Parts: sequence; C-alpha cells; structure tokens
Amino acid sequence: FKYQPSLNTQTQSIEIFEVLPKIKHSKYGTLSKSQIERIVNFGGYEKEFEEKSIALLLDEIRPYLSKNKRFSLDISPVTLRNNHFKSYINTLFREQKIDPHFFILEITEKNSYEDMARFREILLSYQESGFQIALGNFGGNNCGFEYLKHLPIDLVKFDIEFTKKIGEAKYARVFQSYLTLAHDLGVKTMVKFVDKETLFEKIKAFNPD
Repeated sequence: FKYQPSLNTQTQSIEIFEVLPKIKHSKYGTLSKSQIERIVNFGGYEKEFEEKSIALLLDEIRPYLSKNKRFSLDISPVTLRNNHFKSYINTLFREQKIDPHFFILEITEKNSYEDMARFREILLSYQESGFQIALGNFGGNNCGFEYLKHLPIDLVKFDIEFTKKIGEAKYARVFQSYLTLAHDLGVKTMVKFVDKETLFEKIKAFNPD
C-alpha cells in the first residue's frame, strides 16, 4: 500500500492518510490504482478484492493506529451496498479488535443509485458502526452533488480539476460556493494533489478543512 498524507489547514497536522493499493506483477511491474481498478472491475471482483485489501491493510497499519489519525479507503459503491460485505467488514473489525472510527470509506459513482432511501440506510449503518463516509472527486463528472443532497456524508474530496484550475476566476467562484455549501451542511472538505507551497497557500485562502 501507498499512503498519501493530508494536512489539516487549521491545526497544521497530518490527520488523514489516503490508502492506495499497489500490486507488483512479475511481467508488468507495479500496477497503479487506476490499473488495478480496471482489471478488478472488468472481472467483477470488486467485493473479493476489497475484502482481501482491507484484511491486509489492517495487518499492516495496526502498529500505527492513533486517535488523531484516520485512514481513507476508496470502496466501490456496489461493494458497499452488498450485505455480505457489510457483514464481513463488521466481523473483521470486531475480531481484530480495531475501532472503525479510524477509517473513512470513500465512494465515487458515475450515475446515482436508483434506490436512494436504501443507500442512505446502508451508509447510516456503516456510520453507526463507526466508519465515516466520504465523496470522492466531488464537483467532477459524477453524481456527487446528488449524493450530497440525499446521503449522510462526512467529507467531500474535491475533483482534481479544481486543484489544477484554481487560478481561473470561474473555477475559483464555483469552488468557493461548494466549500460554503459543504460547511453549511456540516460536511468536512478536502483538496487533493496540492504538492507545491504556492498552490497550498492559494488553496488555503479558501479555507478548506
């Protein structure tokens, strides 16, 4: 696994690590997250892959769990809505004696799920167990805004397009509006791929979390 740190702009401390799975292949070398997702999705093995990934992850990060640190995992919404997966993950965390409060489950979906009431109940059940729920690529070409309206969301992670184009007036205004909306709803905000000091200062001026 690769771990990308996320800085809290208020406390100036690292509070979230994004977990990126990596697979080393004898022929093709190290596969990226997007390559892994394409292979897994093509074969229909999302649930099996994510169950195995979480089990391996818990073994790897157990010594580093801290009350002030959380780990964010990208989970397929299809997997998250699977009752067998929900039973598996709850049993796994209970048997491993690991607190789900350390973990954020991130979802991204192109088209909105037809039974929004059921999806809401499912996410609430994960939150009741202690997990937080995040929306990935928010503001991008997906149904994130629809999910923000209807689902219990704890955190939104903005699409990389906002990071790349934050210097453009129109994107800056839209970004600020989304930030204000999220904060008014009590939802935390995250901006990804900020890797330069000048960009960090520019983003920080908008007051994301």
